[in-house]
Amino acid sequence: MPAVVEDELQKARQLGMQYLSQADRSAYQIRQRLERASFPEAVIAQVLAEFEQRRWLDDEQFARRWVEGRLGKRALSPRRLASDLEQRGLAPETVARVLEEFSGALDNQDAMAELLRRQQGHYAGLDQQKAQRRMLDFLRRRGYAEEGAWQAVNQVWKEMQKDEIQGD
Repeated sequence: MPAVVEDELQKARQLGMQYLSQADRSAYQIRQRLERASFPEAVIAQVLAEFEQRRWLDDEQFARRWVEGRLGKRALSPRRLASDLEQRGLAPETVARVLEEFSGALDNQDAMAELLRRQQGHYAGLDQQKAQRRMLDFLRRRGYAEEGAWQAVNQVWKEMQKDEIQGD
């Protein structure tokens, strides 16, 4: 391999490793970064193949870690998670497979209700209509469907009223 190509390949590897060391990345994200740095397609393809061979890049594992991270702190609906993952260049089949693995923890009334419970201080002291509208909007912004969200909103509102009565 000519020294010029080998030199570019080494620079591309270093940039890819540096980018990957900052956070989990999909193959698409690494490709975009290398393209922005103006590396030739042949060099990019070789770097991506090497990273995948060494198991530094695995889009399915990336998707699992992404979903797990969102479950713990910023709960989102499956629809919103799918959109986020597809924006990161993951194939729809990969996204569907990973979201199916997490289906029990996603987009169910219990998950929505738990999310609202963590936020219930924001709704205390508001009249019912205003509080419920804000709860629903909160869930919608995270991508939850309205019909399931209403059930969770009503459940949490009832719990809040019960707690308020017991607290008096």
